[in-house]
Amino acid sequence: MSNKDDLLELVLDRVAGDIEIPEPGAGPDGWQAPLKDLLRATRRVLGAHQDLAYVTLGRIPTGPNALASAEGMLRILRAGGIPDRVAAYAVDSLALFIASVTYEEAIQSRLIGSLEETKEYVEGIRTYFAALPADRFPTLVSMAEVLTAFDENEDDRFEFALDVQVRGIAAMAEQRGDVRRATNEA
Repeated sequence: MSNKDDLLELVLDRVAGDIEIPEPGAGPDGWQAPLKDLLRATRRVLGAHQDLAYVTLGRIPTGPNALASAEGMLRILRAGGIPDRVAAYAVDSLALFIASVTYEEAIQSRLIGSLEETKEYVEGIRTYFAALPADRFPTLVSMAEVLTAFDENEDDRFEFALDVQVRGIAAMAEQRGDVRRATNEA
């Protein structure tokens, strides 16, 4: 082990061993649910060790547990008929998505603090948005309430972004010509 980064990568790999990797679903429609399950599991595991999330940014996994997670994700995508190039880009963008979500959650908990402090912070942002000059920021003012809707554990926001990611992969696979096998409407 040559430095702190090597140590952090070993710790990350150890933590990655706690990620449950689902098997691909049966048939061409069986890829989206297991993929979402894998991403939720990854978020849970990284979320339990939030400060490690930044270790995943800018790195290609090389430890056996991190590689097993990447292998599982690629296996799920290929079983769903996702073209290899789309699968390769997807595994990278999904890793970035999960790392950024869990890292942001770590930063928020460190900067904002307790659940009560977070609620107060969000309420302050809502008040601030609502008080902006409506002639300059009419959309922010009119959407202040919905933009600052409080979700205790960020699940609604995460699930929305997860759906966007997975549907985007399906759309890219469809665009690349594998319409029948990549979508859930086959």
